[in-house]
Amino acid sequence: MKKVFLKVLAVLLLISLISLPGSISAVTAAKQTINLGVVSPFTGENAEFGTNLRDGVNIAIDQLKAQGKLKNYDIKLVCEDDKGNPTAAVTSVNKLLFNDKVMAIIGHVNSTNTLATMGITQKYQTPQFAPCWSVKVTAGNNPYIFRVTASDGIAATTMVNYLLNKRKMTKIAIINENDDFGRGGMEMFSQELKLHKLSPVAVESYTRGDKDFSGQLLKISAQKPEAVLIWGIYVETAAIAQQIRQLFKYDVQILGSSGMAPPPYRNIAGKAADGSIYVAAWASADSSELGKKFITDYQTKYNKAPSDISARGYDAMQIISLALDKMGNVSTKNEMKFKNKLRDAISKVKYQGLQGSYSFSPTGEGLKKCLLVQIKDGKDNIVTE
Repeated sequence: MKKVFLKVLAVLLLISLISLPGSISAVTAAKQTINLGVVSPFTGENAEFGTNLRDGVNIAIDQLKAQGKLKNYDIKLVCEDDKGNPTAAVTSVNKLLFNDKVMAIIGHVNSTNTLATMGITQKYQTPQFAPCWSVKVTAGNNPYIFRVTASDGIAATTMVNYLLNKRKMTKIAIINENDDFGRGGMEMFSQELKLHKLSPVAVESYTRGDKDFSGQLLKISAQKPEAVLIWGIYVETAAIAQQIRQLFKYDVQILGSSGMAPPPYRNIAGKAADGSIYVAAWASADSSELGKKFITDYQTKYNKAPSDISARGYDAMQIISLALDKMGNVSTKNEMKFKNKLRDAISKVKYQGLQGSYSFSPTGEGLKKCLLVQIKDGKDNIVTE
């Protein structure tokens, strides 16, 4: 009889402990798993974009866990390969939304792909973090878009001011990829020059996958520019830099978009990359405490240095974490309700991140400035910020 009594007492005690507010079991039972989509190229010549973005997100998650954050939710990353083209991007986003039931999406690094999918995420009320530069991304008053890098407009203003005021250069030529990203950069740069009563001395374009740029570059060199701005991604940008050094008979300044930031630009271009100046929202020369911690953790985990795209993924995840904290413990059973609460919380986040101080505008712009970075002996050096 005594044994039966003790067993009953033990059961009652266990029940009372479980029911206590703040008990371990209560907290565990309340924690929910939410799926988070990461979509960018993971295969092909632009695979570096996707892996860097995903790895930056993972470093943020590791740090948040180590700091005891993400108290109400576990994050499950679901990565999809958009193959660097808009058709695959649409397929990837539809899978994330309807098969994987993601509550938010980080992607795409390619502006053209973001423009192809942002209408879908808006229709299904899903927050989308855009780690890309095209000004068109935030031009449509889409309340579910949040940019986690600088825009082409900010980049153009920063670069032109540097060239005119610091370098006293006025003869600038442009060669851009013939897509939304490339055309957007060319247009913003041309508009910025026009504000100073200038115009590019030459404008040429190319198609992704091109190998020979001699025709365009010979036309540009005939105008004797002081600098050539290349607006595209790293594969073609590196080849163009090499051909500039081969074809030009003088030492012209090579400028570029954030497409020069990934390490493969240096690897492919070789010595031709030295001296290049590109725009970025973050650089591995970051000496802040947050930056040094990020670089150390990234190198420890992946045995390589992070790129500015890694920083975009990191900042996006940190912002999501802050938004989830603002929300508290909200049930994920009603997906639309959860996603809209998350969207509202994201829009109110103030965050000092790797790339700068975030405060989202009604159109989804988060940052107000960018950097200029020069490559010297294969390493980043911040020129101006």
